[in-house]
Amino acid sequence: MLPAARHEILLVNDSDIRVASDYLRRVVSPLTDPTIGMVTCLYRGIASPTLGSRLEALGISTDFVPGVLSARLIERGLHFGLGSTLAFRRSDLRAIGGFEAIADYLADDYEIGRRIAALGKRVELSEVVVDTFLPAYSLRQFVDHQLRWARSVRGARRWGYASLILTFGLPWALLTLLAARGAVWAWALFALTIAARLAVGLTTAVAVLDDAQVLRDLFLCPCAI
Repeated sequence: MLPAARHEILLVNDSDIRVASDYLRRVVSPLTDPTIGMVTCLYRGIASPTLGSRLEALGISTDFVPGVLSARLIERGLHFGLGSTLAFRRSDLRAIGGFEAIADYLADDYEIGRRIAALGKRVELSEVVVDTFLPAYSLRQFVDHQLRWARSVRGARRWGYASLILTFGLPWALLTLLAARGAVWAWALFALTIAARLAVGLTTAVAVLDDAQVLRDLFLCPCAI
């Protein structure tokens, strides 16, 4: 579609994204600042009725999005893009080698943002939150999609992927509880880990994404990591 585009600003979205009527104006407006090279958006999953789809939506709101926000905090800004929205200039796309340069990347959205950030331009996280409609995943399809995401992380950030095992607090707290043979301090650690997991998930889902689905499915939160 690029050869048919007539203007300087380009917008790329995943095919399952729904946006509000003022989306284009709000997303594109930051690009009036020449120091901003890309605008991207957080998103919430709109689940189908199946358990696999509900787990996927819960994972987006309580695990994936907190990870994005943590990366922005730790790295002092975003240095990647999200496929829910990629708004950028044609000239910057040309400077990173065009779409041809990222054709072989599994996480092509991430790579476009990373390369534009490498030009010295900022990746702006829009205040707009969009919706992604999730298929009616079976449990097997949910696991397969999580593995696909894991391969994306491995390809994009190899060291981060290797360190992911350290970020899953609940399994480690459970192993500690078993190793400590049910000691009081281990139970306290286990309860604190669950409370922290729920607090992060609820804060992100309700305060950032306005995702009411999470309240319904919160009991599934330990399964959505």
